[in-house]
Amino acid sequence: MSVRPPEGGPPGPPAPYGAPAPYAPRAAHALAALAVVVPAHDEEALLPHALAALRRAARHPALPVRVRVVVVADACADA
Repeated sequence: MSVRPPEGGPPGPPAPYGAPAPYAPRAAHALAALAVVVPAHDEEALLPHALAALRRAARHPALPVRVRVVVVADACADA
């Protein structure tokens, strides 16, 4: 992705750290939903803890979107 220079001149200095980029969404509510894909291969011991942490994060009141978690398990031998 590239940022176009302003009309009639070269690009200016970079924005300060934390400043919104000119191409960034202006509001968090512009995002309707969030999908988190968790790849898993023989993760029986760690997966419950990871999913619990994701569940807590997804329910955070500052997150104004619906979160869907998808676990992709591939040829696991542990469960």
